[in-house]
This record gives sequence, structure tokens and C-alpha cells, in this order.
Amino acid sequence: MHSQMRCLHALAKHCWNESRESKLNATDEETVENLRKWWSENGPWIIGGLALGALVLFGWRYWNEWRENQLAHASNSYRELVAEAERGDLPHAAGIANELRERRLAGPYVDFAALALAHHALAQGEVEAARAELEGLLAQSSDVHTLTLARLRLARIELADGAFDRAAQLLDTQDTGSFAPLYAELRGDLAAARGDTAAAAVAYREALASTAEGVADRALIRIKLDNLGASAPAQEA
Repeated sequence: MHSQMRCLHALAKHCWNESRESKLNATDEETVENLRKWWSENGPWIIGGLALGALVLFGWRYWNEWRENQLAHASNSYRELVAEAERGDLPHAAGIANELRERRLAGPYVDFAALALAHHALAQGEVEAARAELEGLLAQSSDVHTLTLARLRLARIELADGAFDRAAQLLDTQDTGSFAPLYAELRGDLAAARGDTAAAAVAYREALASTAEGVADRALIRIKLDNLGASAPAQEA
């Protein structure tokens, strides 16, 4: 009897183990099947997302390389423009400037080219050409530093031509940045040209009092003050 009980116990244990293994196998099969279904539904999207990410990364790198090449080419063109302008070949330099304007992503070199052309045109007595370049900059540039410098240089041209109202209009700005002493000096020149010595003296003193160093010719400004019969500030005497 005792032996029969042990046999029954062993048989029950064996059956329980088989049942457990069967359940585990069934669970594993269900897991595999669920994974297979999930992958069939989502796999293409995952692969597509990975492919799209790789494509975006490649495109971004290509874009940056292309942009850097464009800027390097624009830099070389600008140096060529300056060399031609210094040789006195303004038509050739102007042609290079036009190419820069038509080129995409020439960056700041379009503005640099216009400023260089205006400078060399004025040096060669081509006042109208210089004026046209600076007017074009004022109409098209979005760089604050470039606009400030262009206004200043154009105001000098207008003052030299006797167009006092236009010069005053160009100088009528508060956002002059590091060019503040140059703007103040030119306002003094304009006031002196109009015969307003008091306003000229105020403007010259403002230029001398500016904290910007190495921008204006302070010795020249003191001479202008002396010519007005005024004295410079005590710290400049």
C-alpha cells in the first residue's frame, strides 16, 4: 500500500511538471507570436524612421559642407574684387560684386563688396558710383553694423556735395554703436558748414568725450574746435 502511494505521488508530480512545461511552452509561443505581430505592424515604420533619420543627418551634413564651400568661394571673390579695385579696374570689380549679389549664401561678402567698391570709387573721384553703392546697401542690407557705416559714409558724400538736409537726415540716428564719435564729429562738420558754431562745438566735444578709442582722430577734432574759437574739454586740453 505504501509503495502504491509513492507511485501515485511520483505520477502526479510527473504530470504536474508536464503540465507546467506545456504552459510555459504555450506562453513562449504566444510571446513569439505577439512579437511577430507587433513587428509586422510596426517594423516598417521603425525601419522608415531610421532611414529618414539617416537621410536627414546626411542632408544636414551635405548642406553645411555646401554652405561652407559657398562662403569660401565668396571670400575668394571678395579678395579678387579688392585687388581689382586697388589696381583701378572698377568695372571688373563691379562685375565681381554683381556675381556675389547673384550667388546664394554669399554671406556678409555682398556687403563687404559694396563698401569696398564705394571706398575705391570715391578715391578715384567716382562720386556717383560711390553714392549708388551706399544707397544700395541702405536699401538691401540687414546688418546693423554695415548700415551704420554706410549711413556715415554716405553722409560725408552728401555734406561734401552741399546736400546738408540729406546729410542731416542720414546722421539723425541714435544707434551708432562704436561709430558714435565719428557721427558726432560729422554732425559738428555739418553744423560748422551751416554756420552754427555753437552746435558744432557741442558736437565736437561730444566726439572727444566718447569712450570709444581709436575711432576718431581726436587731434583733428581739437583743431576743429580751436578753429571755432572754442576750447576742448579739460581732460582733452
